[in-house]
Amino acid sequence: MGKPEIENYELSNLVVLCGESQLPFDEFSISDSKAVIPKGAFDGVEPDSYRTEYEDGEMGDHLGTLEQWYERSVLLLFRKADEAAITLDVEGEDWALKILRCSSTTPPSYTQSVASALAAKLEAATKDSVHRPMAAPTISSRITLLRYAVRTEDEELCNRALACCGSTGGMAAMAVGEVLEVFGFDSIRPG
Repeated sequence: MGKPEIENYELSNLVVLCGESQLPFDEFSISDSKAVIPKGAFDGVEPDSYRTEYEDGEMGDHLGTLEQWYERSVLLLFRKADEAAITLDVEGEDWALKILRCSSTTPPSYTQSVASALAAKLEAATKDSVHRPMAAPTISSRITLLRYAVRTEDEELCNRALACCGSTGGMAAMAVGEVLEVFGFDSIRPG
């Protein structure tokens, strides 16, 4: 049997062992096997169940798909500071936008970490937009983050969001008008 072409880990029944957590998901997938420790955790272990599908190929050979399921307990370890970024990766931009749109003018620290995680994702996508244009966040994400920064009067976040807006059209121009009204010209950094 050959090496698997695709490894995908689906995690469910998440239980927080200590501390409070904001993790809003019960089930999620990890497709990057580098995130699994130890390496080769399932090598040589019999699967709990499996499914096999075969098709006849053009040359009379058989092409097949084999899916194997391993039901195991795993331990997820991450820093509390990374919780918002992990949740953003699992739940997506819509989750972050909902949190930012519903926040007050003095947001809790978790909401601030959601904004920071979204800003980091925007910055990474802006740098890599040529190679991965489909990964680029939406205009709505950029404008929502910018408006959140204005509403909370967070000058640093505002400048991070502005650097990611680029030439996104009329909505960005309107949001920049709001930025100037709250912060003035002197607070805007080039970027």
